Amino acid sequence: MTFRNRLKEPNVMMSAGMLSLVIGILCSRFFHPATIFGRNLSHGICGFLIGLSLSLNVGSAIMMRRQRHCGGS
Repeated sequence: MTFRNRLKEPNVMMSAGMLSLVIGILCSRFFHPATIFGRNLSHGICGFLIGLSLSLNVGSAIMMRRQRHCGGS
């Protein structure tokens, strides 16, 4: 099964969303660059990961609800 097909399953999307949330939070918590550019880059990457987490988790919740409502895959 290819990665593209696996990402259409809600459980895999939820796991990927939670993983990106954990990495985004830990990145901002433990990584403290010394320069302004590094700090801005770090905040941008952490914000991207948290936003990706939000979209994956909401997408998986919608897919789970649609599968329950329609009765199957």
